[in-house]
Amino acid sequence: MLTQCDLMGDTGSRNGAKAHYFGHGHMTRRFATLSGLVLVLNAAASLANAEDVTLLRAREGAAALLRGQYEKAVASYDEALTSPEIADFVKASIYSDRGVAKWRLKQTKEAVDDFNQSIQISPENATVYNNRGNALMDLGHPEEAVKDFDRAIALSPNYGAAYNNRGNAHAALTQYEPAFQDFRKAVELMPTSAVPFNGRGKAHAALMRYHAALRDFNKAISINGKYEAAYDNRGQANLALSQYDEAADDFTQALNITPNQPDLLLARARAYVGDKKYNPALDDLKKVIELKPDMVDAYIERGNLYTQVRRLDDAIADFDRAIELSPQNAKAYTMRALAKFQATPPPRKQPQQQTAESVVAKQPAGAPANTDNAKPDAATTPTPDAAGAAAPNPAAAPDAASPSATVVPAPDAAAGAAAQQTAGETPPDANAQPGPDANAAAGSDAAVQATPDGAAQSAQDGAAAPDVNAAPDAAATAPADASADTQPVADVNASPSDQASDAALSDAQQALNLAPDDPVALRVRGDIYRAMGRTDEAIADYRHSLEKDPFQSESRDALVKLDQDVPAEQGLPLGPPVQDWVIKEPEPGRYIASNPKYAKVRVELEMFGSGKPRILEWSQMKDTLAGIGLLRYDAGDQSENGGQDLVYTAIVDLWANKVVSIEPYSWGANAAKWDWQGYSVVVTDPDGTANEIKLRKPKTRPVAREEGGGGFFDPFGGPRAGQAQAQARRRGGGGGGGGGGIFGWFR
Repeated sequence: MLTQCDLMGDTGSRNGAKAHYFGHGHMTRRFATLSGLVLVLNAAASLANAEDVTLLRAREGAAALLRGQYEKAVASYDEALTSPEIADFVKASIYSDRGVAKWRLKQTKEAVDDFNQSIQISPENATVYNNRGNALMDLGHPEEAVKDFDRAIALSPNYGAAYNNRGNAHAALTQYEPAFQDFRKAVELMPTSAVPFNGRGKAHAALMRYHAALRDFNKAISINGKYEAAYDNRGQANLALSQYDEAADDFTQALNITPNQPDLLLARARAYVGDKKYNPALDDLKKVIELKPDMVDAYIERGNLYTQVRRLDDAIADFDRAIELSPQNAKAYTMRALAKFQATPPPRKQPQQQTAESVVAKQPAGAPANTDNAKPDAATTPTPDAAGAAAPNPAAAPDAASPSATVVPAPDAAAGAAAQQTAGETPPDANAQPGPDANAAAGSDAAVQATPDGAAQSAQDGAAAPDVNAAPDAAATAPADASADTQPVADVNASPSDQASDAALSDAQQALNLAPDDPVALRVRGDIYRAMGRTDEAIADYRHSLEKDPFQSESRDALVKLDQDVPAEQGLPLGPPVQDWVIKEPEPGRYIASNPKYAKVRVELEMFGSGKPRILEWSQMKDTLAGIGLLRYDAGDQSENGGQDLVYTAIVDLWANKVVSIEPYSWGANAAKWDWQGYSVVVTDPDGTANEIKLRKPKTRPVAREEGGGGFFDPFGGPRAGQAQAQARRRGGGGGGGGGGIFGWFR
């Protein structure tokens, strides 16, 4: 009478937290076994004697459990267990099923008690260990849960749900490689379930294999188009790869399934900010704060947004609130330091080798001194960056201006020359919508524009937020962590203020007291030191920042401006160059391939097995896929005894200086299938999972105009004939008004 309620834990994504969704992925086996149970109970009920009351109540409980009527199921099982004469295997099954019903009712401790009773009576039932393991996960005991899943798998080696759930437990313990292996086995055993694909994708993402994660999330969504957790997780992977538009679409899909989720709204706001769509981002952040007023990250993210559009007083107010809620938050102090620095920047003091008089003498009367005795650097304006992440998020390209958008260039001012040195007008947010004033602390859906005095104010006519960002090269940075958000960069060429120096520097120092090796805080303090003329200290901070995060570009750029030698990619080459490609390991477990011919391209290689990566081949596409390169490399050995090399190919867009995707080439003797299309490729891995990668936008073919004829569709006349017909019509000729076009030759 075992019901085999194989409940599977699922892994969601909430800013890196691991959630367990037991409502997903119930195995088909569960329903088949329950149907068999009903037949058994029906047959037994035909005996029609008093002892069969127990079986009748058990049958009612099983039916209620299947229908989701958990309270009724518990009541039926309670009545069944009152019978003094009941076989042990029946009693064990009833305890197990009542435990599942209580679990559904969030009575988790009571559920564990029932599972314990069932195991005492029948200790060889794999299903009960699996279910108790999931209940222990709910109670926050993943170590004990692993033991239960181990026992379930030992009793039933092909138990896919137990492998999936053990993967969740390993992930909760941050044991991501064992988690990946468990999800991999679960996928093998349950290829038609979306749940293990989602879990394996999460393991890939935790191991910073974001391209591989996207493949699994795509598969999960193709199996279950209403899978909110998979959309959320895919959005986080896209966010880590700085694919902001795709990330926003994924979070929107997740919100369509489960509306008004603060974490999803916050994630979508980050994607919008990365894509320079400030107004919808502000709408989302306002909604988050309404739903969850004590959410620290929401205030920090909105402060970042306000800093980027130079609403600096509002930014500082949001960072103040974040620090009030979380006094030990280093990120909030770092970003408040930056906002204060932007609002009233500290002075550039004179270099020690020159007197103040000699420097000022070279400037026009009343002009601030240029301590570098040269043309000032272009203002380093806000760019996205990853706070506390392993690598920054590169800024996305600004949107094209919408017809109704207003662009107001920001002139030089005491508050900072954030947009003065940009080329022409700054691009607006194409998604801007007219709305009420956005100056309130709670946020608004109004657009923002820069004002002549360097501050920012709300726009009443629907003007789009000006882009005050000088975006870094997208390929100069490595993929960012999935939890990273966008941040601005200090303007180190702005006007002086000793008071601002103290305030900004104090916040930066407090951030480093809380997180001494935080690369963003080090870089921000370096910017402040640089603006104050404390060049040696600035250089030291930039170098320390690069040491802690070699994948960022801001500190490298600052060192170049200071005429300093930029540290080479850390680590020795892992082998001789292959077609000029070299691999280095700037930090343990992260590998970068570079080529001096493509100075702006840095390929972070994803590893899937033991060993070090090795370049195998470099080739370039032609014709419609010109500018696409294929970097094939050894991605490790998967087998315990060696001999099963995993070979992958990084698809590199040399025109955009970025990695488009990383796809399998072969797993041991099993080759992947690469089906090239005109502008894309479909890669089917050896397990049969297909993934389409779009590489170029198809060229639009010309469409014939009805008037004028000829052109592409004129079968006889061609372009010149069409032009002649158009001229004839303008002269009043053309034979009764018949006109060219596709049927022009019928005249």
